[in-house]
Amino acid sequence: MDKKELCKLADRYQAKADRAYASYQETGLVRYDRERCNNEDLADALRMAASAADDHAALVSMRGAVCAWAYQAQALEQIPEDQREDKTRRLLSNIAALARVWGLVGKMDDLAQAGKGEKEHEQR
Repeated sequence: MDKKELCKLADRYQAKADRAYASYQETGLVRYDRERCNNEDLADALRMAASAADDHAALVSMRGAVCAWAYQAQALEQIPEDQREDKTRRLLSNIAALARVWGLVGKMDDLAQAGKGEKEHEQR
């Protein structure tokens, strides 16, 4: 099942839980409370599964990028020293760009501002 189907199913179970809660409030019968708990648990589990699908796809993408970088780094060891610097800078630039896209690091301006704030704090 994809994320959309999982979310739709979770909403359906949450609606059942809400109806069971309303019935429990009206009648006070324990079976409605038990039904509410079971349906809420199912809805929560389905939401977690939908979230896990996104996380898994992101991790697969990251794994592929890291493999590509490792291959490029290994290839750098095989080229002459005079050609290595430019290719190394390009590899580092690619790593930094994808880290920003994934939200792992901020832009250089943000990092520079954070560094200035730390220096001012140390001077006090």
